[in-house]
Amino acid sequence: MEPALSVFRRAAGGRRSKMARRKAPAPPAGDLETAAEFRPRTLSADPFSPFNMARYHAIEIARDRTETMSAEAKDGALKYIENVLESWKLSQADEEGMIEVQPAAGLLGTFYGEGSGMTLADLAHPGPKRIAADKLKPWSCAGPLVSSPADLWVKLWADKFEPVLAFEGKVPLDLAMALLVERDGETMPVTSIASALRYVWISTWVSLRAYRQETQELSAIVGRRNELRRKQLDALKLGRAITAKNKTERARTLLSALRTMAVDLFVADISQNNDQVASRLRQFKEFAHLSHRGICDRIKGAQSEARQLLARRPPK
Repeated sequence: MEPALSVFRRAAGGRRSKMARRKAPAPPAGDLETAAEFRPRTLSADPFSPFNMARYHAIEIARDRTETMSAEAKDGALKYIENVLESWKLSQADEEGMIEVQPAAGLLGTFYGEGSGMTLADLAHPGPKRIAADKLKPWSCAGPLVSSPADLWVKLWADKFEPVLAFEGKVPLDLAMALLVERDGETMPVTSIASALRYVWISTWVSLRAYRQETQELSAIVGRRNELRRKQLDALKLGRAITAKNKTERARTLLSALRTMAVDLFVADISQNNDQVASRLRQFKEFAHLSHRGICDRIKGAQSEARQLLARRPPK
């Protein structure tokens, strides 16, 4: 009877590829070797494969978020994160310094995560294991859904762990995620990268939304100021137009009065000339601001009008 695996291979399309035909390396002898040492490498041999390019893009996104930080600030933040995670791990240990590790279900069986301290022999007996705290990484004792420092930091943030919340005021969650992706992006699980970048994108989206709202509010304020300024300018133009109109009317009234008084003076004494009448007119305060020559120009013909008025008067 043909083995089921051979039937599956024929149904899937014939011979296996060269990569599929390669035999997995045999583990070294002894039970002290950890399971993590026999995992396939996170990055494939081809640096331009879609899998690797996605990681590189994620790392570049993280670098864009942390580009304003100096190297010293990055090192200090990462050191603080490591210390917080390590202190949290030690707080999970019992009086004997042991931590109970829960398995994480994988596609090919049960494993305990990188840094769990589990040996190949332990994989044959799945279930919670008590392991010494000094043999564990912090993220290996936080449950099956935590598989990287970024995952653990998010979990502690969600659990309102005091050192994490205290650090939030200096380095917010999205910046901490970007720092961890920038440092560990080539080795951390893809799910951890996606989860970390989700917080970076959310923070960016919130910042853009707040910026857009502030911009809209600022635009509204500027629009109201411009509208008020436009109304003020319109009112100023209208005021100037009214003032100019009033000045024109006053000037027209003043000149008409000047002409009338000049005619009256000529009627009183037709023998006078324009210079004499102009001199008498400038004695009135209404015409004191006018020059002698200006008054002479404006009363030209007044003497002729006075003669016509005198000619129409009946003789005494």
